[in-house]
Amino acid sequence: MGRANTLGRLLAAVAVGLALAACVARAGPAPVTMTWGPNPAPVTVDVPCGAPLTLTWDTGSDLMHNVVSIPAADCSKDGQLLFGTTSKGTWTTTFPPGTYFYKCSEEGHCSKGHMLLTVNALAC
Repeated sequence: MGRANTLGRLLAAVAVGLALAACVARAGPAPVTMTWGPNPAPVTVDVPCGAPLTLTWDTGSDLMHNVVSIPAADCSKDGQLLFGTTSKGTWTTTFPPGTYFYKCSEEGHCSKGHMLLTVNALAC
């Protein structure tokens, strides 16, 4: 009876360990959250494989921001508006591995306020 009891406890411990490992594996990488607004210089951020990136802003005034995808880290480049022009907003996305560029296209925000972001989405 002692060996059966010990074997039962061992099997139960293994089952609990496997269940915990499965939960940890599903948790995924921590999200990356940034405040989207004027900066002293353009910003570069590394985003872990599979992690979401969230940009948030609340100007508390009539000042507006947006998120525009551009082909290079260059404020003069045209791009695709991804999130509309608002005084308060939250934009979240995930990336396949690669390098991505974003700006605020409101007058002077990129060139003078350095609202220019380079995202390095890291490989898995």
